[in-house]
Order: sequence, then structure tokens, then C-alpha cells
Amino acid sequence: MNILNQYVKTLLEAEYPQTFDWNYFNSLSKFKDRFFYAQSHLSPSGEPGSSRRVFVIDDDAVLKLAINKKGVTQNKRESDSTIQQKYPHVVTKTFRHDPNYLWVEAERVRPLTYNDLDEFKEKTGFHLGWFAHLCLVGLQIFQDFDGEWPEGSEKVKQDFESSIFAQELVKMMVELGQIGDISRISSYGITKSEKIKLLDYGINNEIYNTLYKKMQKTSDDSKSRNT
Repeated sequence: MNILNQYVKTLLEAEYPQTFDWNYFNSLSKFKDRFFYAQSHLSPSGEPGSSRRVFVIDDDAVLKLAINKKGVTQNKRESDSTIQQKYPHVVTKTFRHDPNYLWVEAERVRPLTYNDLDEFKEKTGFHLGWFAHLCLVGLQIFQDFDGEWPEGSEKVKQDFESSIFAQELVKMMVELGQIGDISRISSYGITKSEKIKLLDYGINNEIYNTLYKKMQKTSDDSKSRNT
């Protein structure tokens, strides 16, 4: 472990409440036990999700607990060091994770809402709708036109190439596939250092097809039985 990683690890451990017994937490084998322990020592962060529960560690970090296989898979993807290194302007940092991805320590961000649309424009230089348009056009350019911009697209090209965030996000979409709805403000958050980041990028086409669609089929089957 290099000095920087050791410092980050020590810093994060020091910021947990003194009553939080890390060794005991790691010894818990059931989600409900981990959840109740975290709940009794840490504050929740945001609304409960369908795959994970998130707790505040301190001003810089949160603890994400998987509650099902989907959450485990999302934790695994968000802990991927390659993704962290390739898309640093898009994704949040992760610090540590469980070997089986039952939990992950990640950079704390404040989720954006429709009240923050002006802040999104201030930080990115674009209104959300135009930013999403830039990314979708950029995606089409790389997927359908081999990166060659057609005539008449000078304005879009200029704005796209002026944004490292947009370029990196499109690269991520090209290489990783489905990453969520980039046209929704709730897909973004802001870090302590005032950087806009993509939230919950732990979903890709494989996760969506194998887990989300299975859940939808179960729901549809249930509805049909009740009609």
C-alpha cells in the first residue's frame, strides 16, 4: 500500500464514530445485521434505493450497503479501478470495498434536484437539456459515423469538444453501454470540491438485462395473476 492510499484509509477509519466497531461490522454475515448496525451508528444519506442503502461516514465519504444481487453488482462495478482511472471527471471516487462487494466506501456527493438546474449550468457551462443533447449526438457520431462530424453540426461539435465532462461521459457510454438517464437532473450530484459527477453508474446493459428486466417480468406476471 502506497503512502497516499494508507493516508486515505487511515483518514476514513478515523472519521467513523468512535462507537463504530469496524471488525464487528465486517463479521456480520447477514444484510439485516449490517444494516441495523450501520443505522444505529451512522446517518442515512438520501432516500432508500431499490438495491442499496447509503449512510454518511463524514463530510467526504459514504458507506453503500448492497441489499440484493443488483446492489452487489453495482458495488462491484463502482469499485472497478479501471473505471475510476479512465473516467475521473465523470465518476465518484471509491476508497475501499468488501471482497464480495457487500459494501463500498465512496466519495460523498449531494444529489441534484430540479432546484439545482442553475447550479448544473454554472458548473458545466450548459443547460441540462443541451448537455444531454450534446452527449447523445456525440454518442451517435462515434457509434454511427466513426467519430466524423457531418457538415452543419459545427455548433454542437464546438460545445461538445469544449466539455471534458461531456467527452468523457460519451466515451464511457460507448465503452460500457447503459449508464442511466443522462437527461434527468437526479442522475447527477455535486462533490465537496464543487464538481458535477454521474450518480449510480453501476448499471450497465448486462445488469439491466439480467436483473432489472427479470424484476419487471416478475412484476408483470404478478399483475396478470391478479387480473
